[in-house]
Parts: sequence; C-alpha cells; structure tokens
Amino acid sequence: MNSKVFSIAGIRIGYIIANPEIALQIDKAKPLFSIGILQKTIGEEILKNREYIKDVAKSVIRERELMFNEIKKLKNIVPIPSKTNFFLLKILNNDASKVFYFLKENKILVRHFNIPGLKNTIRVSIGTPEENKYVLENLRKLDNLQL
Repeated sequence: MNSKVFSIAGIRIGYIIANPEIALQIDKAKPLFSIGILQKTIGEEILKNREYIKDVAKSVIRERELMFNEIKKLKNIVPIPSKTNFFLLKILNNDASKVFYFLKENKILVRHFNIPGLKNTIRVSIGTPEENKYVLENLRKLDNLQL
C-alpha cells in the first residue's frame, strides 16, 4: 500500500511483502512504535476495502499511461518510463530550474533534481484526471516557450 495512492500522503503508512526471514530482520530494525494508532487504524480500514484499492490502482495506472503518452509527444521534455505514481522528466535544451519555477508560478509543485545522474530532471506526480490535464497543458506551453 502506498499512502500517496489513497490521497493520505500525510499519514505516512505503507507495508512490505517479503520473505518471512527478511521480514523478521526488518522487524528487528524498526522502532518499537513505528506508527501511531491513527496510521494503524486508517491502514486497517483501507485494507478492508479491496475493491477501492483495485479501483484506485487502476486509475493511477490509466492516468500514468495517458500522461506518459502525451508527454512523449513533446519536443523538449522526455518522460522516463515508470511503474510508480510519478514520472521523472528529463528537460532537454533547458535548465530544469526554470521549468520548476514556471510550473510553480502556475501552482504546480514538482520536485527539481540537480544532482549527478539526475541533472535537468524534475519529478511530476500522478494526480486526478483534472490535475493531470492541467499539468499537461502547462508542459505543452512550456515545450513551446524558450525559457
């Protein structure tokens, strides 16, 4: 489970599926009270509704594919394939910090990376269909501008 998928990112909860021996070792390393009662209760309630989990996952996958295919059409922005709820976008012929600030001015928050291996890269999360449409509109504008 990923807390971001369920629009509860602030809760900061997740789980791991692992070999029992590995899970035992991880359990030994985690703090005694690694999550609070609120996180535990919310996690348990979400897991009770498997259909909701499936619907949310399908929506994220559908939106991710749509976003990827639309971003691939741009000239100066290259999406890096992802199986997560975000994309890394390589900014060509431009400074990613300018892209970051352009998007921020348009109320779109992304993560800008300026470290070896991720130079001129930003991370864009998958949102609702409406949010994704707005992000795509702004990426298209950006692709046509010379920032």
